[in-house]
Amino acid sequence: MRSPIYRTTFSSFGSRYSSAGTAMQCTRADRLAGIRRYGAAKLCQVMMLRLEKDSKLSSISVLAVDPAAMPTELSHRDGWVRGVFLAQVVLRIVAAIIILFRPNDPFRTTWKSVGDVLYAVFETETLGSHPSGIYMNGSKRAKAGAESEDLRMREQLWCDSLGYVRATEGDTVLTEWR
Repeated sequence: MRSPIYRTTFSSFGSRYSSAGTAMQCTRADRLAGIRRYGAAKLCQVMMLRLEKDSKLSSISVLAVDPAAMPTELSHRDGWVRGVFLAQVVLRIVAAIIILFRPNDPFRTTWKSVGDVLYAVFETETLGSHPSGIYMNGSKRAKAGAESEDLRMREQLWCDSLGYVRATEGDTVLTEWR
């Protein structure tokens, strides 16, 4: 069973998304810390549905695509056996076999993930001509986590984002940005 500290990404907005125990901050060496931070970034992306409120931005589509874990050259610092042989040779073969049977598995090839992103961008028959508020798990439409539906959390993320960039009145053409 997963530890309860990893079930909620943003446990407290007063902590600016980084209180101990959340996905945004890890106080111990943890191999999955990057994956949790990636998940938190995807959550923030989905929560930006607030863009639709502004008349000047209402034509922007907000879609989140989870490309899954992929074997890449990012692990080259792990040494030859783990970073090159396992990550770039063995895992590429394993991923190619997995997607034949489970195309939206949590582990995919880079070409499959790139195809999924392109599908989300250009597919109009199933997603519509102006899709927005959609979360895709690979090429399959999926439901985002409950946190992404929380309007209070969305609004707080928006306000905090404005604070992070120190936005002022003359910085934006948005009409309803506060």
